Amino acid sequence: MLGLGAVVIFVLLVLSVRGGGAWSLFDAHAFLIVFGGTVAAAALAFPTSVVFRLPRLLFMAITQDSLRADVMAAQLVKASQRVQSQGRLAAVGNARDLDDAFLRTGLGMVADGFEPREIQALLETELDAMRARHRLGIGLYESMGGFSPVFGILGTVEAMIAILGNLSNPDKLGPEIALAMVATLYGVAFANLLFLPVASRLKKLSEDELRIRQMTVDILVNIQEGAKFEFIRERMRLSLPPATRRTIAALSERKRNRARRAEVEAPQPVAAPEEPMDAYPHDENHGQDGYDDDEMY
Repeated sequence: MLGLGAVVIFVLLVLSVRGGGAWSLFDAHAFLIVFGGTVAAAALAFPTSVVFRLPRLLFMAITQDSLRADVMAAQLVKASQRVQSQGRLAAVGNARDLDDAFLRTGLGMVADGFEPREIQALLETELDAMRARHRLGIGLYESMGGFSPVFGILGTVEAMIAILGNLSNPDKLGPEIALAMVATLYGVAFANLLFLPVASRLKKLSEDELRIRQMTVDILVNIQEGAKFEFIRERMRLSLPPATRRTIAALSERKRNRARRAEVEAPQPVAAPEEPMDAYPHDENHGQDGYDDDEMY
């Protein structure tokens, strides 16, 4: 969303600097040739189902954040701890609380008793399918980034042919040539301000997600192999970026300090006063040792 806002602000600034003739940059004919031609070429190069995903992919690139490795690591560590302490069937209860479908599927396989190599093979098959879907979406926008300037030039050439075919009014020649160049501007602008940036964003999201998914597969295999909780926790920590490790370490240290302060500031229990040894006076009803005579029997 921040990137889209920056693009809009940049375009508005350019138009404001240009002055009163800014509206001359808007031309429906040039827009139809460039954008319509680019989408038509993409429809020839890619399956129709992928082309229909154009708006959805754009929305994902604008609004979706990368999959958080620290959140996934915390869920895996928690699942590992529960499996180690309660058995592999505990993974079922843990899986029901998760929103992530991939991790939920993997923990279900752990609970069902799949062999480690079976879990790895099945989940990596899903990763391959995911990688192929991502590649199609990224390739679609990259291709449109290549098609767009070509259709911009095509629109300019078409307009120039029309202009040169009718030179009866030389006074309008300059404005008409300027308008013809708008198509080239659209082609370059769409490619570098929309299609290629969206492709780069989708590629970054895909790389982050696939890396974290692969880490998830490896940890689920370790869990099913019976790896110790401490090993999995350390492996998860090492898989995180250094900045995230420092943040987690700082939070853990603050938590330990709060626990120490709470322990120190907690009120100490007051010991009950000791009862004196001769609490019962010697009289005629008690023996010399402080017990009733009848208590000996």
